[in-house]
Amino acid sequence: PLYSHISTTLQGLSCVRAFHEENFLNKFHYYQNEHTKAWYMKIAISRWFGIRVDLIGSLFLTIITFTSIPLASNLNPALVGLSMVYAVNLTGRFQNCIRTSADVENLMVSVERIMGYGKLESEGKL
Repeated sequence: PLYSHISTTLQGLSCVRAFHEENFLNKFHYYQNEHTKAWYMKIAISRWFGIRVDLIGSLFLTIITFTSIPLASNLNPALVGLSMVYAVNLTGRFQNCIRTSADVENLMVSVERIMGYGKLESEGKL
């Protein structure tokens, strides 16, 4: 609604000035606030989810570390270090993968809408 309101206001700017209409500014502030609320919620949820993924990754690294302590006599120290490095890298990659898939899902909504509109029956001739 925000972008369509801006576009409509710019197209009818001469009418707005001619009739001294000030209500469009209040509508703009309302639409801007709604847009900002949604954007802030997206950022907050992304941060919340990132913290949860980091906690799971830290738990995974802790399990690897404490599992390797009793098995230290049977394991190669280089392999233990390599598994810890991979566990740390896995946390960052997993978080990036989840964020990317969520962004793709959000962007595919417009494609789904276009596909749905393409399947609508045509209107009859006037």
